[in-house]
Amino acid sequence: CRSSLIAKALDRMQIGTIHADPNAEIVFEERNPDLFMYVLEHLEHGEIPLPRDLEELRALREDAVYYGVSELEKLCDRNLERFHYRRVDPSGSEVGDRVHATINEAIDAAEEGEKILLESGHYNEVLEISKSLTLLSNAPSNHRVSIAGNGRGDSTLTIKGASVLVSDIDLVC
Repeated sequence: CRSSLIAKALDRMQIGTIHADPNAEIVFEERNPDLFMYVLEHLEHGEIPLPRDLEELRALREDAVYYGVSELEKLCDRNLERFHYRRVDPSGSEVGDRVHATINEAIDAAEEGEKILLESGHYNEVLEISKSLTLLSNAPSNHRVSIAGNGRGDSTLTIKGASVLVSDIDLVC
């Protein structure tokens, strides 16, 4: 991080009361005080807990790019990947922002290209998917994920004009 814009500027400051060197060639602005704290913490400690909110994490990544802190930018990118996943927890014990009680709820909430991780268990749902998604088993190797229709003869899975990948999941007709 020593080559980042902010690191160069901090090298030219007296830490304590933080007086800028009048001969300094580099000036930086604190764009967002709430996010700037993350930038400074990262420069001091490396890996740090990042914001859990998607928009705040995106804004922090923009600040990392602006200040030239490439390690923080990469850390934000790795954390942004988790927002491309949704999970289905049939027990309902963890239902929240990106965790759903049913597969259909996850499909309805998902954006194009998202991945939906299904916890182990048997799901009685009729699925109709009209956007590109990936359904993946999140079950340990000794457990299965199976989806069965409603028992009235409806198709378990119908795909309408979309690219859908289903992996390690048993579809029961």
